[in-house]
Amino acid sequence: MKFLLKELFKKVPFLIFFYRLLNRTAYLLLELWRLIESWLIKNTQPSAIILLYHRVAEVKSDPAKLAVTPICFEQHIIFLKKNYEVISLEELIERCQSNSLVGKEAVITFDDGYQDNLNVALPLLEKYQVPATIFVTTGMIGEVPNFQWSADCLSEDQPRYLTSDELVFLANHPLISIGGHTKNHARLSDLNFIDQYDEISSNKKHLEEIIGKDVNLFAYPYGRFFDYDHNSVRIARQLNFICSAENMPGLITSKSDLFRLPRFNVRNYTIDELSRLVFHER
Repeated sequence: MKFLLKELFKKVPFLIFFYRLLNRTAYLLLELWRLIESWLIKNTQPSAIILLYHRVAEVKSDPAKLAVTPICFEQHIIFLKKNYEVISLEELIERCQSNSLVGKEAVITFDDGYQDNLNVALPLLEKYQVPATIFVTTGMIGEVPNFQWSADCLSEDQPRYLTSDELVFLANHPLISIGGHTKNHARLSDLNFIDQYDEISSNKKHLEEIIGKDVNLFAYPYGRFFDYDHNSVRIARQLNFICSAENMPGLITSKSDLFRLPRFNVRNYTIDELSRLVFHER
């Protein structure tokens, strides 16, 4: 028995490595398929894109590459206004449901709920009259996020979350929609159905209590293929969200699953890099 246990423990590192390799390979194959699918869609039917941002800020340290500088963000907006019709996420859902996508619609979203979405991004959205959706994690409202990638930043670069008062202001702004992003930014696929339900439903309820409005948009934290599962989708439907967004690249058509909406994760890209990211002029 001891011999068998010893041999098993010897194999544990290999099994972990193999599991991670299998996961990574499956993810890369899925991403490759999404790229091929997007190319086919782009050339056969009207399609739209959703962009995923996190922060708009000038920082010295950004290990997770979440921050886009204000200058870059403004350039992105100008590029989008020139090449796309920039609309709200709600308008995109309405067009998908009514099969009335024109083609080359674009939507801007932000994940987590950082304070610079208000202080830095909003003035630029106002300048160009561009709408956006902010998906908010309620467990950190008014706090310094305790994510590992935040802790690795220099103290002066550590972001703050929006406060309740700031959320109320944003929710009443004509260009901004507020969406859910769980209570604790949980990787939903690690949780059972009951815990997932609590993460998503308590987030929705808390946001609605703060802003005094229905919250019917949702984004899966992390949002990659293995970060949420069928239970996550089922719960989002049960809670009457009209859509859920992920963090995988892809184009959206009227036939897209509204509870698995792809988004292009945007870094501090140049216009050429952003153009390549969203398949413009490829």
